[in-house]
Amino acid sequence: MQSTTSFPEWIGVLRHGSGTFTGWAYRGRSTLGQAAGDTASRLMEHLGVPAKMPAIVADDSAHGLTALPAAILPDAADLTKNPSLNGMEQTAPAAILSPSARLRIAGFLALNPDWDGVVLLVIDGRSHWVHLSAGEAVSMISFLTPMLAANLGAPLGDAAPDIKALTNSQSRPEALAAHLSSADLTGDEAAIAGYLLGAELSASKPYWLGQNLALIADRRSASAYRAALAAQGLTVTETDADAMAQNGFIALHDCLNPVA
Repeated sequence: MQSTTSFPEWIGVLRHGSGTFTGWAYRGRSTLGQAAGDTASRLMEHLGVPAKMPAIVADDSAHGLTALPAAILPDAADLTKNPSLNGMEQTAPAAILSPSARLRIAGFLALNPDWDGVVLLVIDGRSHWVHLSAGEAVSMISFLTPMLAANLGAPLGDAAPDIKALTNSQSRPEALAAHLSSADLTGDEAAIAGYLLGAELSASKPYWLGQNLALIADRRSASAYRAALAAQGLTVTETDADAMAQNGFIALHDCLNPVA
């Protein structure tokens, strides 16, 4: 039997676009456990909490979107009425940040409250470069690089990106499709990663040149982007995606329960 001092008071629930769930159980600001499930009821069972447990939700299947520029943390009054997190959208260039992506950025800012710069977030087959200032997402640009690499049979992280291919892609962007075709035929996964990352770095240059950079990604994707950024002489603050989600829910909870 769980003691009352260790029993959860609330949970944070992340519903992925695939329909599966990840959740964290909390008591106040302390994390008691993490679990996953293919249904909400299975998640609650794995967390060991009742179905009526108070919850804050980030649902990637939801359709609510907040237009940029906007604060990463939602208004406390809105969150009180509906304890869930919207995604974010930008019209030009068109880009959408899912609730789970916004949640991870909220977690990063909670740990780095005075941080201004650009967060590079790799999630669900896309990479997002998000310019942050004073707690707001000002603008962003997104890329299909991880999805394209996977579709070409070279998932990012399987092989270290070929730096020569990366720099070649930056200097000769018009040859990208031809270079990818050649690398695909020869099964050169490192070159595929290099060509794609080089193209992304060229297009995202206004977002990383002279900026503070933070990387939020799974371990495999992080290794590829870390190598690509290092090739530009860039240093980056690297964080774990799951840890940022966990802290993101605590940040949302703090919005609902401000400390006097």
